Amino acid sequence: MKPAMAKPPCRRLCRKTMTDPSAASMKSAWSPKWIAVVLFLAGLVLSCLAGLWQMHRNAATAQTQFAALADRTVDQVVSRMQTYEYGLRGARGAALAVGVADFSLERFRRYGESQDIDREFPGARGLGFIRRVTPENESDFLATARRERGGAFAVRQFRPRDGERYVVQYIEPEQRNASAVGLDIASQTTLRLAADAAAASGNATLSSVVTLVQTSGEPVRSVLLLLPVYRPSAAQATSKARTAATLGWTYTPLVISEMLKAFYARDNEFALLLYDVGNGAAPERVFASAAADAPAAEGLLKRVRVPLYGRQWEF
Repeated sequence: MKPAMAKPPCRRLCRKTMTDPSAASMKSAWSPKWIAVVLFLAGLVLSCLAGLWQMHRNAATAQTQFAALADRTVDQVVSRMQTYEYGLRGARGAALAVGVADFSLERFRRYGESQDIDREFPGARGLGFIRRVTPENESDFLATARRERGGAFAVRQFRPRDGERYVVQYIEPEQRNASAVGLDIASQTTLRLAADAAAASGNATLSSVVTLVQTSGEPVRSVLLLLPVYRPSAAQATSKARTAATLGWTYTPLVISEMLKAFYARDNEFALLLYDVGNGAAPERVFASAAADAPAAEGLLKRVRVPLYGRQWEF
């Protein structure tokens, strides 16, 4: 009698494996359809991440470019202001070359004609000379002014004030600045303080903002830049000595909108606001470009404060 041979187990094992539900589910899960879905979702996630990275990069680039543009604009305005100082130094040199006492209307007109003011000093209404007139020599000053003009000349004030006069004696071109001739700027507190500060320091000095009326009758927001003219050979070691030696000032009235026009008229590339925040006074808006009050692009706003000829300007 032969013993019964055992059936090999592999057939049951193979049969069991072929009918295992988990194996069937794995085969179903990784069908071509699901693989395509997974690849699509993965690609979508990667695209979103790439888009977010590009947006961040673009924002960072825009911020960098905007900051550079803002700094460049401020630097250009400061450089422009320096050209006005050079003009005042030239006028002072012309006065000292002939002697301030002999600096006549005819000589100043010749000096003014030698300058292309509108091209060399855009925004400046002219170049002028303010003479310091003490009460005791006011009669002689008026007689000289009337004689060289061949007619009437009177000192006019913003408001009545006794004491020294700081009189606009000459300005070129005079035709568009006729209303300034004879004006005593010492009768206006803002202008007097700027003139006194220039005399005491020896430096070109800006006034705070004033509203001037031009020959057209249109009021304009302006500042005056003043440079002191001292008596030759007089002591100038201290502020008191410099003030005592002051004969007058060369000056230029600057119309702010005209002065800044070249720096904001760039196809609305940016909006510009300018404030005078100097010397502890409340900030005063002195200029705003057309789009200045429109909402700024997110993050694209920069404040730059600079000391400028005795004032603090914030762009």
